[in-house]
Amino acid sequence: MSQQKILGLMKSAKVLVDFKEKKIESLQRENLELKSKLSKLETFIIELTDEDCPKEYKQIVLKELQECQN
Repeated sequence: MSQQKILGLMKSAKVLVDFKEKKIESLQRENLELKSKLSKLETFIIELTDEDCPKEYKQIVLKELQECQN
């Protein structure tokens, strides 16, 4: 195999590795966002199950949940 073909393959491999690294970074960011949303929802559940939870707070939680769906 010629040196030029080898260099071409190496460049192609680098492009592919760079793409995969960007994809991994993107997935890691998305995963962090989802974990944050999950934590927030878990907190809401705990607070809403409290017998002393005010109705006003329940309305705030409903609004937050609607925003999470968008």
